[in-house]
Amino acid sequence: MARLLPHLIILLAFCVVPGDALATGAMRCGQWVISSGDSIVTVISRCGEPLYKEIISGGEGSRGQRVEQWTYSQGPNRFIKILEFRSGILVSIRSGKRL
Repeated sequence: MARLLPHLIILLAFCVVPGDALATGAMRCGQWVISSGDSIVTVISRCGEPLYKEIISGGEGSRGQRVEQWTYSQGPNRFIKILEFRSGILVSIRSGKRL
């Protein structure tokens, strides 16, 4: 039993901590989960069009990166999610204010 105790503690921690806290940098869209490394095409196919898109930098020249921020609403009284893409790849997901 003593050998199983650390495994039981870890299992209980996963049961108590909310899913969003476990999946830092991830977001649920219906049955899908998106996370850093996903492409813009994957995010749109799983989450649909965002509430708002903002181009931070246009990626001029061969060295520049196109940086975009997309805002998703996940419903009333829930935090909005702000996704940042660099050159078409999701690099971060953070929570904003509640709607």
